Amino acid sequence: MFYHSKEIFRCLPWIRTANFDLLNVDLIAGMLGETWDTWKETVKKTIDTGADSVTIYQMELPFNTVFTKDLLEGSLGRPVAAWETKRAWHEYAFDQLEAAGYELSSAYTMVRKDKRSDFVYRDSVWRGSHMIGTGVASFSHINGVHFQNVSVWDHYVRDLFNGRLPLDRAFIPTQPERMTREMILQLKLGRIELAYFRRKFGADVLVEFADTYRKLQDLGFLVTQADEIRLTKKGLLQVDQLLSEFYDPKYRNARYT
Repeated sequence: MFYHSKEIFRCLPWIRTANFDLLNVDLIAGMLGETWDTWKETVKKTIDTGADSVTIYQMELPFNTVFTKDLLEGSLGRPVAAWETKRAWHEYAFDQLEAAGYELSSAYTMVRKDKRSDFVYRDSVWRGSHMIGTGVASFSHINGVHFQNVSVWDHYVRDLFNGRLPLDRAFIPTQPERMTREMILQLKLGRIELAYFRRKFGADVLVEFADTYRKLQDLGFLVTQADEIRLTKKGLLQVDQLLSEFYDPKYRNARYT
């Protein structure tokens, strides 16, 4: 990112002058054209900013994007890193950040050990709080109902100007589905507390998903203990690919757009 984005360095002095409580830098491992050399330089310059937290995502190409279309047709023109490479870049960044005084906050985020970093949005939404999404195709979650805005800009703007909510579809999950949602979201933190689900849903997730947890533990992705489930480093680096193991079979081939 830093290799191509000089504007970031132009913005940093202004950000510091504005005295924000927390500076987070997002990185995406696997942008088109990324190499080991550019990634290492990006990580180094990220650490040099002194950011309070660094969040690292592995590049994904949703099915309905132009990039995916070009990739499938063989006309993309630039290399796309394999998942194994993106995980290696992710791990490299985590190792470098740890050596520079950061510690793990989630499967994506490292935070400075010498400064408290609170992620109110993440921690609240991943525990079932209400959320209203604005913008094209945005998701919301209100009183146990999930709904999504329309995915076409012209339709979105037309509805707003006509005084209508730009809604496209909605879904009311069952109690077990709400539990599954919160469980897989909290797994992204790297650990979940079993007592939380007993209190809120009256269920033992180790029993409800016994086969899946046993499978993932046997593969070295996590460890189960008396009071928690904790992802290993191997599991952290590919947590998004593991979560579908917990989906009800009828949802496993669904797309989100």
